[in-house]
Parts: sequence; C-alpha cells; structure tokens
Amino acid sequence: MTVHRLIPLFKDWNEVLQHRAEITDGKYLREAIYGLKEPPQEETVEIIRMSEVDTQTVEWLWSRIFPLGK
Repeated sequence: MTVHRLIPLFKDWNEVLQHRAEITDGKYLREAIYGLKEPPQEETVEIIRMSEVDTQTVEWLWSRIFPLGK
C-alpha cells in the first residue's frame, strides 16, 4: 500500500477552511508528499480460537472477583 500525504497551508485542514477567503490563488496545500511506503509489519500476534483453549478449574480468593492463581 502506498500513502500520499497532503500537508495543508495552515496548521490543519480546519484552519484552511476557516481562512479559505484569504487564499485567493486556490492553493490550499503547502506540500504534497507522494509515494510514502508503510513500514513493514515485523511483529505478529498469534491468534487462538476460544474453542482451542483448554479449560481449567480456578480457585478464588474472593468469589468470582480475584482468582487465587499462579
């Protein structure tokens, strides 16, 4: 995926809309950056279905609030 970034003439696009009467030449962009590549995703998360999770009995320190655990 390629990302194109359009940098507004003012601080943000809301200010461009508020001051559009002052921009007589119709150029609302300060800069346009084309072709930015997204960084490759290096880290992945393992997905486990709930049907694949083993159930186990839990002892409770406080009933159904704090498990007495590992």
